[in-house]
Amino acid sequence: MKTKWIILIALLMSAPIVMQAQMKQRWGVKAGLNFSHISDFKKANSATSYHIGPMLEFMQKKLSSTGIEAALLYSRKGFDFDNQSKGVMNDYIEIPVNLKWRLNFPLVAPFLSVGPYANVLLGGEEKTYGSYSVDPSAFNFGLNFSAGLDIINVQLSLNFNWGLNDTYKIKGPNDIDPVSAKNRTFALAVAFLF
Repeated sequence: MKTKWIILIALLMSAPIVMQAQMKQRWGVKAGLNFSHISDFKKANSATSYHIGPMLEFMQKKLSSTGIEAALLYSRKGFDFDNQSKGVMNDYIEIPVNLKWRLNFPLVAPFLSVGPYANVLLGGEEKTYGSYSVDPSAFNFGLNFSAGLDIINVQLSLNFNWGLNDTYKIKGPNDIDPVSAKNRTFALAVAFLF
């Protein structure tokens, strides 16, 4: 009986070493353009901004591999008003964690990924834009979808953030009922991995 426990403990302790031997770890810097929009508010137009930050990837060392990719991004998102010279922009710390599937060809490796993300607002308060007041949420989350190519140590990707909770409360003129809006963001990104 004692021998079974010793074998079980030895297997559990060796599992991380075996996993590490089968996984390839890369880290890098990711940056790109955000094309953000919001749902449920007809007077909103898309706004262009950016994101940047470190990322980490753990992938299996096989031809067809799965793994995890995570990042810690400084990201600007928002929207423009119709017929207004100034749009709504907020700064966030964005944390995407994606399950990734990749075909590891020698020079070019296509991939798909999906996973949750969370945005934490860096400051921000209710502001007035023309006859509208906009109150940003301190925290929002959603799903992230990505497709792209790894070209040696450079990664090119197209991402889509689908916000699941309310990002903004927008009050119109004459205190009409506020509109709740969610983030919708397309992003083009490039990452340099080591």
